[in-house]
Amino acid sequence: FGQMECLKLIASNSFAEKRIGYLALMLLVDEATEVLMLVTNSLKMDLHHQNQYVVGLALTAIGNIASADIARDLSSEVERHLRNTNHYIRKKAALACTRIFFKVPEL
Repeated sequence: FGQMECLKLIASNSFAEKRIGYLALMLLVDEATEVLMLVTNSLKMDLHHQNQYVVGLALTAIGNIASADIARDLSSEVERHLRNTNHYIRKKAALACTRIFFKVPEL
């Protein structure tokens, strides 16, 4: 219910729509949902976005709903953000890393 609409909102260029999409995704999807695999590409793109708040949304989503597969796929991007000069992004990356380490301890 509404999961595909969340993916459409996340793919939007508008920050407001992207924010609503990520918030709804975190509410409607758990790590066992197949739709979660479809969001991996959007997360990867948003982790490379120029806007720090879009990057923060992606890192927050990873910290809340990342499955083991997503954690493996995006761990290098999240680790790169741990060395960011922006303290906002570093904080979000540290929170995302906690989820990644719980899901995939061998990383």
